[in-house]
This record gives sequence, C-alpha cells and structure tokens, in this order.
Amino acid sequence: ALGCPHCGRSCSARHAAKHEEACSERRVQCERCGAKVLARRMPDHEEHHCGQGLFLCEFAKYGCTDRGSRTELDAHCEEDAPRHLRLVMLAVEGVNATYKSWYAEVDGVRNAMVGHVTVSARDIEAAAAEVRRVEAAGRTEVEKLRVGLADLRAYYEEE
Repeated sequence: ALGCPHCGRSCSARHAAKHEEACSERRVQCERCGAKVLARRMPDHEEHHCGQGLFLCEFAKYGCTDRGSRTELDAHCEEDAPRHLRLVMLAVEGVNATYKSWYAEVDGVRNAMVGHVTVSARDIEAAAAEVRRVEAAGRTEVEKLRVGLADLRAYYEEE
C-alpha cells in the first residue's frame, strides 16, 4: 500500500495514480491567475478570490446578469443601484406571494381540522349519550330480571 502524498490515504499501487489524480487535497494551478490552490477549493477561488477572473454581480441571485472584474462590478453596483433595488423588490414580492399562498393553505388545513374536531366532539357526545341510554336500559332490565328471579325463588321455596 502506498500513501497519497496529498492526503496521506493508503492506496494499493494499482489505484494510487487514479486516487492521486482525483484527490481533493492535491494542489492545482488556476488557469486564470496561476495560483496554486487545493483542488476542492478551486470553485470558491474562481468565484471569490481569483484576481484575473470575471465575477458575477452580487445581485445575480436576484436576476442581474452582469459579469466583470471586481473593479468593474463595484462601478456597476453604484450605477445600477436602482435596477438592483427593483430586482430585490421583485424577489421580495415573489416570496411574499409564496408566503401568502402558504398561509392560505395552512388556514385551510386549520379550518378543516377545526371542522373535524367539532364533528368528532359531536360524534363522541352522541356515542356517550347512547352508552348512557344503553346502560340505563341495561340497569332497568337487570332490575326486572332480579325481581323475576326473586319471584321464582320465592315460588320454589314455597313448594
């Protein structure tokens, strides 16, 4: 077994070259600026740190499509502040509409549950009333049977 010179992981000689080629701890050279960067950090380097790269505007997540150097983007952000504000406002309105939809859905579920609970409470009360009625009828029947049994006992004891 060989140890990877980048991460120290043990690999068989047969797999060592393949591992070393894919090892996220190896240093690679940035094609834009020439800096040596860990392979796993190259996307972050290219997006945020590379001095030669073209970067996305910080308002890209709201729909701005401009790209440029850091200096160009600083100037762009100053010049396009009203447009960026509009993009952010549109995003907020979209989120607000989504929340309103969710709140309406939650209200609908809550109202349905209240309806079910109310129906269930009525059903439970009706069932309890029926149980009380059956118990009362049962007690009456048991009392009649006791009286009948006492009468039978008295009859046979007399004979």
